[in-house]
Amino acid sequence: MRELTLNGAYFVLLIVDATTGLKDIDKKIINTIHLRNIPYAVFINKIDSCNDEILNNLKKEINELCPNCEHIMKGSALNDKGISKLKLILENI
Repeated sequence: MRELTLNGAYFVLLIVDATTGLKDIDKKIINTIHLRNIPYAVFINKIDSCNDEILNNLKKEINELCPNCEHIMKGSALNDKGISKLKLILENI
């Protein structure tokens, strides 16, 4: 079984695979982040492999789990979509 360790984290970047959606481990990470009041951002990756309906449903699910998340971004690391915005956010932490 995986162990979730966020000891000493001052920021978390959670990367979600749009083709698989939120997994139980992602939900556990989000819950732990909330309990520990750790600032975080969510990046939905592989958007070019999904249709708009899947992406909208995933973003809605993430918004429901992460109502206080300041940054929910989507993009494609493979095709360099959304990476500039992600870098800018990370640089300002």
